[in-house]
Amino acid sequence: TEPTATNCWDDYQFNTTSCTWENQGSQPTEPTATNCWDDYQFNTTSCTWVNQGSQPTEPTATNCWDDYQFNTTSCTWVNQGSQPTEPTATNCWDDYQFNTTSCNWENQGSQPTEPTATNCWDDYQFNTTSCTWENQGSQPTEPTATNCWDDYQFNTTSCTWVNQGSQPTEPTATNCWDDYQFNTTSCTWVNQGSQPTEPTTECWETATFNNTTCSWDVTDDGDNINPVCIVQDITVELDGTGNVTISANQIDNGSSDDCAINTMSVSPNTFDTNDIGDNNVVFTITDNSGNISTCNATVTVTENTLGTVESTLEDVTVQPNPFNTHIRISLPTNFNGDKYSIKLFDINGRVVYNQILTSTNGEITIQNIDELQQGSYFIKIVNSNTGNTIVKKLLKF
Repeated sequence: TEPTATNCWDDYQFNTTSCTWENQGSQPTEPTATNCWDDYQFNTTSCTWVNQGSQPTEPTATNCWDDYQFNTTSCTWVNQGSQPTEPTATNCWDDYQFNTTSCNWENQGSQPTEPTATNCWDDYQFNTTSCTWENQGSQPTEPTATNCWDDYQFNTTSCTWVNQGSQPTEPTATNCWDDYQFNTTSCTWVNQGSQPTEPTTECWETATFNNTTCSWDVTDDGDNINPVCIVQDITVELDGTGNVTISANQIDNGSSDDCAINTMSVSPNTFDTNDIGDNNVVFTITDNSGNISTCNATVTVTENTLGTVESTLEDVTVQPNPFNTHIRISLPTNFNGDKYSIKLFDINGRVVYNQILTSTNGEITIQNIDELQQGSYFIKIVNSNTGNTIVKKLLKF
């Protein structure tokens, strides 16, 4: 009996040689896989090999850059895509953010806005280190004043310092002598000029200022009044040679003139031993206008006695020297009670003091001489009893 087929491919054929049923059928050969996912399974119903395998489903992209490629080696889907590299920032303000819609990096950053200049000198420069705008400008330095009137004010239009000051205007001269010079300390004009000094004039002259020539004009009004002549009689002593000379000043006793005395003279003015006694002299004064007056005076000439010194009075002292209001004469006690002729002569030989005084307790005091002029004097002390004489030189202060 033909065997019952147990496989779908069984194909029994009767072999008359062997006189048996022989299975001429065989299972179909499994196909060679051409894909990594091929999985052949034998279907006994259809008696064929059926490919139960299938390519894995491509994953759903979750990123815009996903790019799945099937890898036949690993038989899997491999994501060949990658997020684009973030660009390197070239500016300090760059801020790259990834845009999933365009799938690229977009620079969300931007350079900060340059500030609006509020001053004419503002100069904003961008600092890439701090990534901020920095004002590199500064107000120009105010110039140093070179003149006292300089007044620098800043001009925002020209962006410069402008000197609003100016030198004060020189005053207009109102006088011919005005000479205005600018004083940089007080910053004012100072009048350095002054009216020329009025000249000294004689009493007969009139000085008038001439604004045209800027000088004083002097006019002569004339003087026809004679000077007033006042004289005094004097006594003079011959010198050691028997001569003496007088001056007009010795004879003058306060002569005057309405204007001014020019010259005074006396004639004669020299005497010798032949003139001992009273001599008439003529005193003449002339003023600056040539007016002349004359007066007569008496000059009494005496013999030389100033040089006579007796040794008996050599112990006499006269103090103080220099003197002022008084003189004290100290005498030897043996002359106590004697009377003395005391005379003071000025340097011109005029007698300015003449008294007879008595010594008391060896002293004689001369009072009331403080009105004498300062200068040199000679004191002549003569003992009226003995005739002893001494002369000393004194100074009045």
